[in-house]
Amino acid sequence: MLREAAGYCQHAGDLAAHRDPELEELFRRSLAVAGVDGTLRRRYTGSVARGKVLGKTGTLTGIVSLAGILTAGERELAFSIITNGHNPSYRTAVRDEHRQMVESLYRYLSPP
Repeated sequence: MLREAAGYCQHAGDLAAHRDPELEELFRRSLAVAGVDGTLRRRYTGSVARGKVLGKTGTLTGIVSLAGILTAGERELAFSIITNGHNPSYRTAVRDEHRQMVESLYRYLSPP
């Protein structure tokens, strides 16, 4: 769904007519920017991924999630990370693990 909303999916035939670049851009602008605004403003502030992640966070009792788009140079990756079953007091540690995963993806995708 994330890939579709952000405009990544290529449609064949008549379905291509249903793509709407304006809606795709509106969707992207609705996401928080890592280390800059929204629910990600305090995350990634000192990270290599600051400003490189457009994302949506989610938190429930024992569940922490982050889904979004990571930009590294000319490359983009749609991702989703969901962690469940942990003690709610570990929420900050789980978010830190998510950050480390995203930073690893960024370094992998980044041009040499």
